[in-house]
Amino acid sequence: MKDKKTTIIWGAYQSFDKKIDNLIKKGIEIDFVYPGDYPTSVDLRNIKMIQKEEIEQQKNPYVIISFAKEKDILSVIDFCQKRKIEYVYIDMLIDEKITSKSIKILGGKYKDKNGNSICISSQASDKIFFDLKRSKNCSIVIGNVSVSEKLNIKMLGAGGKIFLDDNTTIFQMNIIVNREGTVKIGKDCMISHHVELQQSDQHMIFDLYTGKRINYPKDI
Repeated sequence: MKDKKTTIIWGAYQSFDKKIDNLIKKGIEIDFVYPGDYPTSVDLRNIKMIQKEEIEQQKNPYVIISFAKEKDILSVIDFCQKRKIEYVYIDMLIDEKITSKSIKILGGKYKDKNGNSICISSQASDKIFFDLKRSKNCSIVIGNVSVSEKLNIKMLGAGGKIFLDDNTTIFQMNIIVNREGTVKIGKDCMISHHVELQQSDQHMIFDLYTGKRINYPKDI
């Protein structure tokens, strides 16, 4: 059985008390709070404080980043990466939504407990939204992509892949990738509104007379 994580909130600012309440409602247990290098007067909800040097001494530490300023967030990430400590941005846990904006705040790279990974350019649009609730070991790579309205990406099953290359412009689009499927969009593409790409319709259809499947998924 895998060791239980020691959960540490790092940063007690920006409506901290409300964020803590939201985490507790979702059943997330919090062991310690490290307010950060600045003095704080917010309500810590009776959670025990910890010192910075004590974080890496904990058994299986897991840091939840609760800062708003990018420089503070990147400082925490640098600390955790050097010590191989797992971390996550607090809004991802509260909203259960993964966005290009939040991933860029985390330095452009994201990996969840199911092995799904996202790598996104710092120049990519903030209007990209990801649904990885029913996927594992999927890979998404997004370059300098411009989105006018919204790009929704949903991964289903295991092993799916998406590549969006630089200087592609999108008005509004949905992309759904099923098990082991791939969608690849190259450089300098222009995509209009109400466009949907699915490399599988996620339902098997069989010929009535032969019994053979007639709608195998294909990559795009």
